[in-house]
Amino acid sequence: MDWRYCKYKAIDTYRSLQNKPKTVELLSSISNSKDLPERIVEQKVQKEQLFISQYLNLSKNDQEIFLLKYYLGYSNGEIAEIFGLSKSAVENRLYRGKLKLTEELGGI
Repeated sequence: MDWRYCKYKAIDTYRSLQNKPKTVELLSSISNSKDLPERIVEQKVQKEQLFISQYLNLSKNDQEIFLLKYYLGYSNGEIAEIFGLSKSAVENRLYRGKLKLTEELGGI
């Protein structure tokens, strides 16, 4: 067996393990909390409200660009044509908007 085969097999195994979701011990928290579903729903609603409030802090154009891109599925080129911007300008606005939201929301 060639050494390269072993090397690439090890790399493939490492990468596949990186892509698998990590298992977390939840049994103790579930047994201690009878209102778990309600708390999960409440936390999700709070996160959504926080996201919406931070989203509304973006400029009107950035809000529209986000809606077109992530809600309506427009491509960056299509958005650029609508706003009369270059494709790279749209990409920059999306990047900066995501960065701002991430900073404000703390990675929720």
